[in-house]
Amino acid sequence: MKNIITTIALLAAGTALANATPVAEKDMFSSDFSWTTGSGRSGRPTFSINTSDKTCTLENSNWSQAYAYLQFSDPLTINAGETLNFSFDMNVNYLQGSFTFTLQSDDLSIAMGKNYDEPYFRYGKTDNVSNSVYQFKENASGQMGKIPSSQIVSEFTLSQGSKFTVSGQISAPSSAGENYTLKLIVGDQEVSSFDLGTTSFSLKKLGFFGDGANNVGTNVTFSDLKVSVIPEPSAFGLLAGLGALALVGARRRRR
Repeated sequence: MKNIITTIALLAAGTALANATPVAEKDMFSSDFSWTTGSGRSGRPTFSINTSDKTCTLENSNWSQAYAYLQFSDPLTINAGETLNFSFDMNVNYLQGSFTFTLQSDDLSIAMGKNYDEPYFRYGKTDNVSNSVYQFKENASGQMGKIPSSQIVSEFTLSQGSKFTVSGQISAPSSAGENYTLKLIVGDQEVSSFDLGTTSFSLKKLGFFGDGANNVGTNVTFSDLKVSVIPEPSAFGLLAGLGALALVGARRRRR
């Protein structure tokens, strides 16, 4: 009887842990995911998703207002005490152009990227989630979207031909009434956590926007894009605790 109870308990813990992890960490540019690509200007280049190399490349963009986005069929909800991790590499070949990466919920979009000839990689947020992608440009409209200057949180200076990693954590509050936070690291520079506000966060869409000078070759390449949800510690504690009980029970039976 004790064996049956222990087995059921472990299965329950395993189920709880599985349910607490909506998506295991995997590369978002793999063939497991279906991206939508396009351009705001007919006949112009768009982002190229290469599932073999697991890259997303914007080439010779010709001011094309290119976009690529991944819509999740089941939004990734961050429950109390949980953390959503994301990371990607960027290879910036030219600074003549703009590119933006966004994470979108129902009522909040988090964006990071650069404007045209400016050497700054910026981070920001907006409550305008009506467009597919966004950029840091005041007169942007339509498919391009916009992050208002008032919502730009910080910036990181780029150099041409640079490659660096962007990683971030969106943390859900453990108590009601507290705000979600984002902690971001770009290259070797850590950005202090900033307040996202909002009463909930369910990741519904990942998006890229790109625009750039004519005939510059490969403007920017994104790679190793990963997203995962880390369960609250209690889920791991439950599994570990029941595992310890199982070991105690086994030792007693041997005695």
